[in-house]
Parts: sequence; structure tokens; C-alpha cells
Amino acid sequence: MAVDPSSKFAYVVNRQANTVSMSTIDSSTGNLTPNTPAAITTGGQPFRIVIDLSGKCPYATNQSGNSVSIYTINKDGTLTLAGIAPTGGDPVSMSFAAPTR
Repeated sequence: MAVDPSSKFAYVVNRQANTVSMSTIDSSTGNLTPNTPAAITTGGQPFRIVIDLSGKCPYATNQSGNSVSIYTINKDGTLTLAGIAPTGGDPVSMSFAAPTR
């Protein structure tokens, strides 16, 4: 699961459905409400989703698709597919680190 920097939206990969669920977080209760649409397609067997350091682009690793799905976050918390990048075999994890000086 990944939460955007504003803590308004949550994203969860669904391995069996090959999708990412998109939800809005209620700031007073923490309850999740599915967005419309509630999910967006990924590559094969998404394993993990992370949001880049800018807070604008979620990335989902696609284990059986040998790729990473790249998205942008819309104002309503839904995602738009920006592209799919090929990777080496079976990616399951990724992370971002701030550059050191």
C-alpha cells in the first residue's frame, strides 16, 4: 500500500486482478472510500507500489510482466497511466532515496 504525500489518497496493488485500487482517505476516521473508477490496470502480477520523492508519480512493479507501470496522480486521487517501462526479470520491489550531498 502507498499513501500520497498529502495523506488524502491510498493505493493498493491487486496481484490476482492485475490492478491498483484507488481510494480516498477520510482524514477524521481513516476510512477508505473507493474512487471512481475504483481501480486501474497494471502489468502482470503487480507486487508493490511506491510513490516517487516528488509525490506525483506512483510506480507499480509487475512481477510476471517484467515491467514497471508508471502513473500520475490526478486531483481527485485517481491515477492515469503514464507508461510502462521494461525491467530485468521479475521485479518485486523498488524504492526512492533522496540524493546525498
